[in-house]
Amino acid sequence: MYTLVSAPVLAADVVRHPHAVRLADTLDRVLALSAQEAAGLGTPASADVRARVLQAGEATPRVAAELDHLGPALREEGPTGRLAVRLESALLGSLADVHGLVLRESPVRALARDAQQVALDAVTSAWAGASAALSDVRALAAPWEAALDPVPPSLPERPWTPAVRDLLEEAPRRSSAQWAASLQHHRAGRSLRWSDTLHVACRAAWEADRLLDVARAQLAAARALALTHTGVAPYGAALVLTGAVQAACTADLVPTSVREGLRAAWEAGAAPSLG
Repeated sequence: MYTLVSAPVLAADVVRHPHAVRLADTLDRVLALSAQEAAGLGTPASADVRARVLQAGEATPRVAAELDHLGPALREEGPTGRLAVRLESALLGSLADVHGLVLRESPVRALARDAQQVALDAVTSAWAGASAALSDVRALAAPWEAALDPVPPSLPERPWTPAVRDLLEEAPRRSSAQWAASLQHHRAGRSLRWSDTLHVACRAAWEADRLLDVARAQLAAARALALTHTGVAPYGAALVLTGAVQAACTADLVPTSVREGLRAAWEAGAAPSLG
């Protein structure tokens, strides 16, 4: 479900997660793990603590579960707008999907089993958050936090990093009217063309071997949005910002039409009169 190739999809799901900031921070920290830090990961928490937190994490709403109740929801709730709100708040993937992503990628895939478990437990703790007992959440993350500074390092300095930072710094300064204008523009042009354009930029990042850097930039975007009052649906805001971030990270790799297509909704909210 989740891959670094489709980092914008991951980021858009993280934004609407109930514990978005901590989850973005933890995934970012896992992806930025150095070899020296990895070597210092020790013994994971006990299995019973893990089992309780995993069970709590399973309660996070997912699109698949909402679609299972599509018929009854339409009959019982009346307007389909209510169902749309529920679907926009539900996640595409699950905690197991996030675990799969982490285990497939460097540096976690090269770690010893106990070290892998420590990293997975940190992600589980972030995912479950307040859904689990505070003592269990802390105990599960303790080996991770004892081994390293859990705060993610800054984004690596790349030619496109200043452009990404500009986007992330502007996001919290935009007004609700600006976000609404961006989202309206995105929805007005909703078609396979936007998805196809995003796919081109994602493929370009893969071919240029910069998936890890782009994924960290997208997680930074998720963090910025989770800390921002946009006044619009989190998923909609995420589609706008992650598209612009993907354009910034691949500006040297894709045609102008792709860059402009991915930035169009973001630019629609840039008019001074909307501020």
